[in-house]
Amino acid sequence: MKPLPSNTPQLLQDLYNEVYQIVRLELAHSALSMMSVLLEATVREIIKKKRGKYPTGDTFTKCIDICKRDKILSEQEANWLKKINDLVRNSYLHHDVERMAKNIKLKEMDADKKKDFDRMVALELFPEVDKFFRESVERYF
Repeated sequence: MKPLPSNTPQLLQDLYNEVYQIVRLELAHSALSMMSVLLEATVREIIKKKRGKYPTGDTFTKCIDICKRDKILSEQEANWLKKINDLVRNSYLHHDVERMAKNIKLKEMDADKKKDFDRMVALELFPEVDKFFRESVERYF
């Protein structure tokens, strides 16, 4: 693993290292969940750094909107975070199978296939999360 920048806040270092180890262990569902926790914590720390106050009580979506509105993050970054929030975070942490499967005819999914799918998503997503995280630390801390 490439070392994190020296100015990485301790909370974010700890979360990143946990995510990295979970990805290495290929615990896909846990990795997806923890990547979303890392992204949300990163965005909250960026807001705290820029505004001097931690955004308590705001949802992750609201924090992304704050960053977009105040031009803290680029529109591209904010849109990527919203995509991750909607497609990965909400579907894994707050899943509603009936809503997700509405108008889709599904066969039962074998547990091993689901595990393989989660693994594929997690392994493909981690490099993007890593890039966003490292660039954010360099830019904001």
